[in-house]
Amino acid sequence: MKAKHLIPGTKFTVDKPDPESPVRVCLTNDKEKGLRFGFPNKPGYWCYMGGEVEVDVIPEVTREDG
Repeated sequence: MKAKHLIPGTKFTVDKPDPESPVRVCLTNDKEKGLRFGFPNKPGYWCYMGGEVEVDVIPEVTREDG
C-alpha cells in the first residue's frame, strides 16, 4: 500500500523504522502538507513522509474475552 492512501488514525509500519518505534499512526494526509504521522505514546511528535512510500497497514485486532 502507498502512504498516500492512508487516512487519519491508520496504524502502519515502514521498512527500516526509527529505533524508537516500529509502528506509526497517520495524523493527517493531504496533498498540500503531505502525510504527517506520529509514534504511539508520543502525542506531541509528528513528521512528514512522502506519499509514494510503501507502507504495511496493521490490521485492527479484536479480542474476545471469555
